[in-house]
Amino acid sequence: MNNRLTRQAFTLVELLVVISIIAVLLAIMTPVLSKSRDSARTVICSTNVRQLGLGYSMYEMDNGFMPEFIDGVVEGITWAGSLRKYYQDLNGIRLCPTASKVGGNEMLNPDGNKWGATFKAWWIDPVKSWMLPDNDCGYGSYGENMWVRKNFGKDSYPGECFGKSSVKSANHVPLIMDCRWNGVWPLYADVIPVNTRGVAMQELPYSASNFRRVEGVAMKRHKNGINIIFLDFSGRNIKMEELWTLKWHQSYKDRGVQNFSWVKN
Repeated sequence: MNNRLTRQAFTLVELLVVISIIAVLLAIMTPVLSKSRDSARTVICSTNVRQLGLGYSMYEMDNGFMPEFIDGVVEGITWAGSLRKYYQDLNGIRLCPTASKVGGNEMLNPDGNKWGATFKAWWIDPVKSWMLPDNDCGYGSYGENMWVRKNFGKDSYPGECFGKSSVKSANHVPLIMDCRWNGVWPLYADVIPVNTRGVAMQELPYSASNFRRVEGVAMKRHKNGINIIFLDFSGRNIKMEELWTLKWHQSYKDRGVQNFSWVKN
């Protein structure tokens, strides 16, 4: 008769070995899984902005020009107002999955609006603000280059807007993209941001003083940059450092690739 007990459990040493192996595997796999997740989000974001670009294309085909800038009118100042009729579910494509939650950077204005951030969406209070209809959700992760609108800046900067897609170097003119607000309208004379704090930052400072500048889109949201649809309706990822090389308005010149090594990924 065999009196030896049948082995039914791991010894403590064996259990610790198994746990160690699992920990090593997790350490190896976690960066891979994180990278795969980020890549998937980048693809979804790219698809979203392409669909928004298609809305601009359809608007131009219907009207013969890009959405017109009309101050004080919903359809004349926000891309959501201008393009809504071309989508059954605009809300389904207005958020980047990497920046799907509303930010907490208050504008400190009566409307209660909030700026976005690299990983946060912006928000316009549709009830308090005239910029969106009352039934709009109010949020978004994307913004347009306002200079593409017909008649934008016609009084202060005549001849600087584009107004249509059939312009020279349309493949270098940003149309709609990842953004910290509903839109931007950079000027060639704008000061390029520098690191005045002497320490690394998560992102560039952003406020009412610079929200319309390139800083509004200068982030490392995807692959050290952002997804952009251009005025020829092509799309590509542009690194943060290269955003000042693009043609933001008619007389905007290439200002060169910048150095933002002090902005964290």
